[in-house]
Amino acid sequence: MPEGQFTESLVAQLMEKVMKEKQSPEQEAMQPGFEAVTGKGGIKVIDGSSVKFGRFDGAQPHCVGLTDLVTDQDGSSMAAGFMQWENAFFPWTLNYDEIDMVLEGELHVRHQGETLVAKAGDVMFIPKGSSIEFGTPSTVRFLYVAWPANWQSL
Repeated sequence: MPEGQFTESLVAQLMEKVMKEKQSPEQEAMQPGFEAVTGKGGIKVIDGSSVKFGRFDGAQPHCVGLTDLVTDQDGSSMAAGFMQWENAFFPWTLNYDEIDMVLEGELHVRHQGETLVAKAGDVMFIPKGSSIEFGTPSTVRFLYVAWPANWQSL
């Protein structure tokens, strides 16, 4: 390319390429992402097969995948996303209302001395203020819907 022909777009593309190459395979595998189309009026369709999971830091040391699909940045008062993990239990206190629909496996929620189990196709509601233990003895993948949309900052 002749001198002086660097465009802002070309520089941005080169920077993105360098940043991707600097990431380790493990870091790259834990970057959330998905393909979506947003139509007129803000209607959004997410290609579920394109979802790449990020890491949910609230479940350390377990490797729990989480990807937010709908957030307040979409102009929504609710949030939605996918979570998945294997053979792990971790404590969590919800400062928001949450509905979970299990897509694969089993979701176990321990609360006040009992364990409720939701399997593929089941829907679970967890009210705001619940101190629970999320888990599965096998694998689980579910869609969550939370209100309000900024649940992670509460």
